[in-house]
Amino acid sequence: MQVYDIHLNKQRREETRHGSFALPLAVYTTVIRRNVLGFVNWHWHEELQFCLVTRGAVEFHVSETVLSLSPGQGIFINAGQLHMARDRDGQGAYLCLDFHPRLIAGTAGGAVERDRVTPYVQDRGIVCCPLLPSVPWQREALDKLQILLDTDREDALALVIRLLELWQVLETGFLRPAHRGHPQSPQRQPVREMAQFIHDHFDQELTLDQIAASAALSPGACCRLFKRHMGCSPFTYVQNLRLQRAARLLETTDEPITQVAARCGYGSPSYFTKSFREKTGLSPSAYRKRLPGEDPRD
Repeated sequence: MQVYDIHLNKQRREETRHGSFALPLAVYTTVIRRNVLGFVNWHWHEELQFCLVTRGAVEFHVSETVLSLSPGQGIFINAGQLHMARDRDGQGAYLCLDFHPRLIAGTAGGAVERDRVTPYVQDRGIVCCPLLPSVPWQREALDKLQILLDTDREDALALVIRLLELWQVLETGFLRPAHRGHPQSPQRQPVREMAQFIHDHFDQELTLDQIAASAALSPGACCRLFKRHMGCSPFTYVQNLRLQRAARLLETTDEPITQVAARCGYGSPSYFTKSFREKTGLSPSAYRKRLPGEDPRD
């Protein structure tokens, strides 16, 4: 399965359910250039995630950590961590394994959940970990991840067993040594407040002063914090959000292009069309006409 877009709520939480209630695990491929925005936008989810780069150069941003990975290298991303991915050479692609912590936690309130899962998932200081073949325990984790990815998706027992084996390697090599009380960076709270303000008002005309004031910051501090934590300027963030919402409307409604533009904060339909084409390589009408699951740029 190829993921083309991520559907988010106002808190940038991914709304897609991974797997089923009985087996909350999913494996899928992300070819970054096929994403609506040309990159995987900032988001978070309750699931734990392993990614394995299969092609090209991929740059992962997880909270304040930036990792550039090549084929055969991977990353573990803890639940609840804000993250995104960029294609550095036009070829970037990776496999994702997402699973809910309860899949490996066993009995609710039991010893495994209490001692071997929840402490790590709830530790905000445990953000992510690279998985590199040059590091012995990480190479072992990559080997077990590959075995898991190759496992029959219908064999639930084998999937869980191999996931537990992978988790044990990760716990020994990374989770247990890293488990300590890291306070979250105090600078992230105003960034979250500004992002929330943008999500609440992206369909209106926004100024830098308004965005900065939503977190009681000066415009200069607003720009510096946004760049540091989100990797872009406030207005680039606004533009990306508007285009992402526009793509969602084009996919799920038959509203006229002018109405889609207005609902996403564009006063000029022609400017909306120009911006959408620059980001996706397609006009809004051409994007709407594309076949489901097909990448018209191939």
